[in-house]
Amino acid sequence: QISQGNAGSVLERLRYDQYTVVGLVSSPLYLDIERGSTTVGNGSIAAFMYIPPESFQDEVFSEIYLTLDGDYENYTDDYDDAMEHMAERLETAAEPLAQDRLVQVRAEAKAEYAKGLQEYEDGQASYEQGKTDAQQQLAQAAQELADGRQELERNRKTLEDGRKQLTDGQKLLEDGMDTLQKSQKALADSKKQTFDQLAAGNNTLLENYKTVQANLRQVEDGLAQVDSGLVQLDSGITQLESGLAQLEQGLKQIDTLLGILEPSINAAQAALDAAQEQGSMDAQALEALKQRLEELKTKRDEYISRRQSLEQDQAQYTGQLEELKTQREDLTAKQKELQTNQAALLAAKEQIDTGFLEAQNAQTQANNQFAALEAQLNASAQELEQQQKLLDQKRQELEDGETALAEAEQQLSQGQTEYDRQKARADKKLDDGARELNDAKQQLADARETIDTLAAPQVYALTRNSNVGYVSFENNSDIVAGVSRVFPVFFLLVAALVCITTMTRMVDEERTQIGILKALGYGNGAIIGKYLAYSGTAALLGCALGVIFGSIVFPTILWQAYCILYSFSDTVVLQFDVPLCVSIVLIYTAVTMAVTWYSCRRELRDVPAELIRPKAPTAGKKILFERFRLWNRVSFLNKVAIRNIFRYRQRLAMMLLGIGGCAALLVTGFGIKDSIVNIVSFQYDEVTVYDISVSFQDGLDQTAQQNFRERVDAVTQRVVFCYNGGAELDFGGGVKETQLLAVQDNLEGVFDLHRGNQKLEVPGLGKALVSAGVAEAMGIGAGDQITVRTPEMETMELTVAGIFDNHVYNYVVVSQDTVANQWGKPKPCQTALVLTGENQDVHEAGAVIANQPNVLRVTVSQDLAGQVASMMDAMDAVVWLVVICAALLAVIVLYNLTNINITERVREIATLKVLGFYAGESAAYVFKENLALSAMGAVLGLGFGKLLHMFVMDKIRIDMVWFQSRVALRSYLLAILITMLSAVVVDVILYFKLERINMAEALKSVE
Repeated sequence: QISQGNAGSVLERLRYDQYTVVGLVSSPLYLDIERGSTTVGNGSIAAFMYIPPESFQDEVFSEIYLTLDGDYENYTDDYDDAMEHMAERLETAAEPLAQDRLVQVRAEAKAEYAKGLQEYEDGQASYEQGKTDAQQQLAQAAQELADGRQELERNRKTLEDGRKQLTDGQKLLEDGMDTLQKSQKALADSKKQTFDQLAAGNNTLLENYKTVQANLRQVEDGLAQVDSGLVQLDSGITQLESGLAQLEQGLKQIDTLLGILEPSINAAQAALDAAQEQGSMDAQALEALKQRLEELKTKRDEYISRRQSLEQDQAQYTGQLEELKTQREDLTAKQKELQTNQAALLAAKEQIDTGFLEAQNAQTQANNQFAALEAQLNASAQELEQQQKLLDQKRQELEDGETALAEAEQQLSQGQTEYDRQKARADKKLDDGARELNDAKQQLADARETIDTLAAPQVYALTRNSNVGYVSFENNSDIVAGVSRVFPVFFLLVAALVCITTMTRMVDEERTQIGILKALGYGNGAIIGKYLAYSGTAALLGCALGVIFGSIVFPTILWQAYCILYSFSDTVVLQFDVPLCVSIVLIYTAVTMAVTWYSCRRELRDVPAELIRPKAPTAGKKILFERFRLWNRVSFLNKVAIRNIFRYRQRLAMMLLGIGGCAALLVTGFGIKDSIVNIVSFQYDEVTVYDISVSFQDGLDQTAQQNFRERVDAVTQRVVFCYNGGAELDFGGGVKETQLLAVQDNLEGVFDLHRGNQKLEVPGLGKALVSAGVAEAMGIGAGDQITVRTPEMETMELTVAGIFDNHVYNYVVVSQDTVANQWGKPKPCQTALVLTGENQDVHEAGAVIANQPNVLRVTVSQDLAGQVASMMDAMDAVVWLVVICAALLAVIVLYNLTNINITERVREIATLKVLGFYAGESAAYVFKENLALSAMGAVLGLGFGKLLHMFVMDKIRIDMVWFQSRVALRSYLLAILITMLSAVVVDVILYFKLERINMAEALKSVE
């Protein structure tokens, strides 16, 4: 069932809205997921179906599909020329049909115009008669309303006179009431003010009384505390004075004792000195005398120490006594101050008591005065109440009259409403009739103008090259073809390198056998023939397997990858390129046999006696590294490894070229992904950064552009209008199809013009910017003169102001001033580049824009980017095919060269085992060189890979797509990682070969 949402214009052309599916189809019109554009929905075709012709309500066919006679091959120049030639013939042949259609449509339009004109004249006459009748009825109703309105005015005047008298009396009463209220209010205010003043005075007195009472209590408490403190201080002073007296007495006693001890000490000292000088006293008596002297001195020291302690206590007591006396003086002064404050507070308390008595007398007098005034005001209020009752009675009489007047007014209003309703209905009918007549008149004028300006239908003859899927398939084929033109050559060179190494090694290994055969009488031709037969057979067999495998498996894998994009066939029809297969087999076989012949020829130059003996080893030479001081710090085994690497120069060259070639292929493979597969991000994140492209049926002037901006302002952030149309770029005798972009404003925010990191601006008068793809294809540079030609044969001569990066489609960017200067007027802006608002869904914005008038097509960049990304994702299969083949080739090269290295050095390895090297040490001794050479070859291959990648990208040329040569750092790292991983895999495989070496047989092999 067809959705009613955006398919309204489709449903109008169909007889049915439900169909039964009877089968699934593939169409040459829709080869891939990009199925063209439409004016329905968001502008993209998601699916298609075929229905019978009778399902359409159209009376004419708008499209015809033709098939050319002849056996043409797709995507050939002959086929393109035949399509272009037939398109020109068809346009010429279809012109008479367009003229016939013009005559038919014009005749039908004139008949419809005459019919419409008659209907308009009949409607005009009916409108005039109805207008006259309605005016007469409305005039009669208006007269009746005028009479009723006069009677109502007379009654209203009588009521207004009574209302005026009532208003005057009410005003006098209100004045009296107002005077009374003012007097009452003044009395109340005066009463309130008086009593407030009295209350405030009482409050003030009360607060002062409370304050005085509180202060008085504080003073009394302070006096009590002072008296208590004085008593305590007097007691402390008495105690201190008593202690000082005791200390004085103790000091005197100690002085007396010291006075007694000092002569005794002097006498004992003199006796001791005399006894020592004379020697008249025995030792025991002398010792007793010394002991007595020491006891006296010790006691003297104790008295002196005690005296010092007493002096310290005396000084401490004296200080405390002075401090207590000072505190007593302070408390005495504070006692006098508090006694003074107490007297003042008692005097203030007496004054407050007198104030309380005076305030009570004043309140009594005020109560008597206010009572007399209130009595007078109450009498005035009773008199005013009597007057109010009389006025209320008069008011009731007026209200009854007003009620009767309101009923009359309501009746008159109802009549007026009915009159207005009838008049509005009549006016609406007359306006609708007049509007319908004016619309009909305008439609007739438009129809007349359309008939007069009716032109023949436009005839377009489109070839297959206008089909998006057809062109996309050609572009993808060109990409694969560009890769296939380059990579096989390098794979062939690396494989040939492997064969050269293998055959050279084989001839060297069988040198003794060649010498024996030559000694037995075999000629050089017979000996060489044996090896030529071996190498030729191996080459033919390998080439046969490779041709079969490469012609079946690789195309099938690639086609399965592209089946994601193209649904017209699930299987690929294999085509064997016999000349190419034969050429590859012959070239590869010839190279292998030539190398074999050269190797045998070189050995056969020696006599049999020389050939039978082992070949003398290559003489050792100093390498460049040995000339540096760092060489002396290298370990012995590392020196051996370095010498072996540079000693066998042929093996060094083969390893560097083989591994470098494989690394270069890996870099190129990953670089293709970086340059081609990521083109979506390059284009839609760096260049065409607008979200939506809008195409209009007719060009927009400044007013229409402003109206469009206002209508879509809610979903857009920036809108840039420009002219975008197909054109031919002519330069140097070559012509390329391109898009002419004429800009009336800057493209900031929607189309980023830049060359690398250099930002470009919209060119000035007479200048143009050219996209990089077409510039490189035609050799255009800044300053060159180019010619741009539109399908209407309008020509512009322009100077190239610069080249800008652009990956999808080719553009020539000029300003509208340049267009106006060369063609006399600017091109109409029939395209808008839209940048939606932040957090705005682009599809919702596209739906809003698609519903605007004059919009022909809405293209969401996100959808277009997704389609291009899906198309480019199929290139992953090509990239991984190259990467896997390069990795396998690296494994083969490493295996072959490492195996030859082990075979040549088998006696050396056996010697290491005899000397006691463990298996891991022997393997490290051999494979250390392998890993070093692999690393050197990988690094060397990075530079070759970049050059090879640039060469490959130069060979991949597509008219509407420009691929910039880019290799990410990640790609270099992956190339090195895969190369080294291949070396490790080979080392692991050949490790077991080292284990199988028989030391005895290896060392006796020379015998």
